[in-house]
Amino acid sequence: MNCLSQMGRLEITQYNEPKFASLGKRFLAYIFDHILFFGILFELAVRERWIVESQGAWTIKFSLGLVFLFQFIYYPVSWWLFGQSLGQRLFKIRIVNLDFKRITFSQAAVRLFGSYLGGPFFSAGFGLNENKQSWPDVIANTLAIDN
Repeated sequence: MNCLSQMGRLEITQYNEPKFASLGKRFLAYIFDHILFFGILFELAVRERWIVESQGAWTIKFSLGLVFLFQFIYYPVSWWLFGQSLGQRLFKIRIVNLDFKRITFSQAAVRLFGSYLGGPFFSAGFGLNENKQSWPDVIANTLAIDN
């Protein structure tokens, strides 16, 4: 009887290095989220008469603070609970911490705050380092990886 037959079934585990999400995928997810988000918000605003048409021009009846409130709920909660927004899910991107585990709510909030400070260019991935971290990822200690 050889050694392998005595040990039973031999399982080999292969370690795969994570593949960081590309700039193109991150940008497309960013655009998708914003089109979806503002489309839903605009529809809701028109339906609830937060925005009305007056003499051919749109008049805004609500504060931009409401937009930030919706974003602060949507992004951090989706990153914290699911590891991805809807756009990131569509493009198979996941947000993880530096140990490749689920991020905390505070990391998600810091990541969103960093995206406000960095604007869309740094938030979508411009200024990537060797781990393809955007500026908000660097300050929040997070990574965007292919799912």
